[in-house]
Amino acid sequence: MDNRMVQFIRALRAAGIRISLAESVDAMKGVEAIGAQDRDLFRATMKTTLVKEAKDQDTFEYYFPLFFGSGQPPMQNIPDNLTPEQQDMLRQALQSLMGNLESLRDLLRQMMQGEGFSRDQLDQAAQQSGLSQADNMNMRNWMERRMNRQL
Repeated sequence: MDNRMVQFIRALRAAGIRISLAESVDAMKGVEAIGAQDRDLFRATMKTTLVKEAKDQDTFEYYFPLFFGSGQPPMQNIPDNLTPEQQDMLRQALQSLMGNLESLRDLLRQMMQGEGFSRDQLDQAAQQSGLSQADNMNMRNWMERRMNRQL
């Protein structure tokens, strides 16, 4: 926890909040005294000891959940909430992905090694993106974005 608090303080400093060494120590001592079980109390202790100016409160509120979680409940079992048709669609999509593991592995290797894509790969990406007029230069930027998303 101490390491995460140090990283959090560094992030706040990098974002422009002025935090002295003494204030950092005060935050550590405050958390040591109150503990970290009550998230709201933990957050209030950190904010009180580290944020001196009102203009820095939004920055603190932005970074706090990034370092200490958002306090949201864990995700529920999504398939239990799906209709039978939706479960079937999900099952088919997962099976489709499993059937293409080798091609996905090759594509990832190719991208990691910085290799260019073949004409066939680009044509396939264009077809999968739903692009019917790939030679229309007026739509080039839009098509490139769609193809990149597809890849």
